[in-house]
Amino acid sequence: MNPLKKVYCRTYQTIFHMAMPFLPYREPKLLRGIEEMIPIIKGRSIMLVTDAGLRKTGVTQNLEELLKSREIKHVVYDGTRPNPTVKNVEEARELYLSTGCNCIIAFGGGSSIRHQKGRYSADGIPCRQRGKSTLLCSKAHGQ
Repeated sequence: MNPLKKVYCRTYQTIFHMAMPFLPYREPKLLRGIEEMIPIIKGRSIMLVTDAGLRKTGVTQNLEELLKSREIKHVVYDGTRPNPTVKNVEEARELYLSTGCNCIIAFGGGSSIRHQKGRYSADGIPCRQRGKSTLLCSKAHGQ
């Protein structure tokens, strides 16, 4: 990378980092760890959405173990593909409905998040972005 462009980018990032407390981006609250998520999802039935590669490398293992240890009902959908198709979204939707879920945690990159935004937009349910994952909790299921 061009050294001048690198200096420009670093300066730009630093300025925005320092300005963040003064900007109106307070909602949703950025979660610093999975422990902070527990009060939000307690009593819900979770569908964890990721891709097979992330799950195979163990990236989701801590979250899965935490959900299990806290006796939070959950199911994992790891069939997410890059640029998810309607078929992928429908597979996840069927799993979501058949297991009685009322909350989704999309774990991973853009494909996982786009996948579940597509799933929720199909049902007309808004979603909330939380850091690098998306937490989607449905009010349509009495929650």
